[in-house]
Amino acid sequence: MNSYNRYMTLLWLLLFFSLSACSSITGNNVYESPGQDYFYGEFSDIPIPREMNKNTETTIITTPHNIKTGLQSFRGRVEAGSLIRAMQSYLAREGWILQAATRGATSLQIFDKPDRYCVIYVEDGSIFTEMQVYVAPKLNNEAASASVSATPLKE
Repeated sequence: MNSYNRYMTLLWLLLFFSLSACSSITGNNVYESPGQDYFYGEFSDIPIPREMNKNTETTIITTPHNIKTGLQSFRGRVEAGSLIRAMQSYLAREGWILQAATRGATSLQIFDKPDRYCVIYVEDGSIFTEMQVYVAPKLNNEAASASVSATPLKE
């Protein structure tokens, strides 16, 4: 290998390791607790594995009627199956009940609590695993039946 190739290889390695170090400096959230393998993002009862980083570009949070709802996105170098198992475990500890799940290259988990739904969407990528956390309030029975009766089915 000539000196130019060695120099370029060394330069790429230094660049790779410096970018890796920078990503760990940014941190995940102010709700972190030392010694825990998770942190809390926008939703105070949804723990996120520490290996996942927030993606603020695709996060949309609203607070209608003082109920925080919306979408928070994350990205990390984790195995999708491990992430799915961790989320099921973490959410169960927070009182969320798993109602349905699909698993594949893209996986979906639907959880609920008495007042809200949480949908976890995980996409397994070649380098990064993407995760989206959707939280929405449940409609009360009156609102749900009114919306169903207001939209008659047409054949």
